[in-house]
Amino acid sequence: MEKKVPMHVQLRELIREKIAEGEYGFGQAIPSERELAAMYGLNRMTVRNAIEALVKEGLLKKVQGKGTFVAPSKISSDLYKLQGFGKMLLTKGIKPSSKILYTGKRKAGSKYASVFGLDEEAELFRIIRLRLGDDEPFALEDTLVPYDLVSEIELVDFQIHSLYDFLAGSGIELEMAHETLTLVKVRDVEAKLLQVPPGSPVFLHECKSCDRMNRVVEFTKSYTNGQKSYFIADKP
Repeated sequence: MEKKVPMHVQLRELIREKIAEGEYGFGQAIPSERELAAMYGLNRMTVRNAIEALVKEGLLKKVQGKGTFVAPSKISSDLYKLQGFGKMLLTKGIKPSSKILYTGKRKAGSKYASVFGLDEEAELFRIIRLRLGDDEPFALEDTLVPYDLVSEIELVDFQIHSLYDFLAGSGIELEMAHETLTLVKVRDVEAKLLQVPPGSPVFLHECKSCDRMNRVVEFTKSYTNGQKSYFIADKP
């Protein structure tokens, strides 16, 4: 270790290098503070400062009573591609799963009547899902679909099946989407589900999908943990 550079900075960069080279793989525990201190002849406070800096960056994750682990890499989501959450994670080598929090019908009301171009009394089918990657929460999705469009939607288990696959199987081909992306502070309920502190900044991604006949067939609000995801907009 060089004397001119603070020891905690040198250790931080050494750990970062070991993660980049794969010596410490994603999901793997790094050596304990005690072990690192002994390895490099440092005091525990120096080691702790180096680790805390990498935790704040999102490279490491502390688990109470178990140790410090290499955090999963951030997942990119291309705003120009109409693809489901599950397929997007699979392309990154991450196992997707969903936890269904609610399904049921609701009236469109004035707000969603405007979104879908329907009467205020029209029925929508609502799906609220916690989207997981390798069993860790990535996003909280609140989806609405016109009920009359595919009334058998009530019979589908969206913990297993993809909404986009179901729509395609029902003869509904998605053609385009109108999307917005903003940064918001998450409320207590959403924070608990996403396993982030209340008031943390998260991405709010709103997507209005249309089919070939220019009908709005889906509207989804998604709260995404910014420590695990980022968005790109590469126009094909």
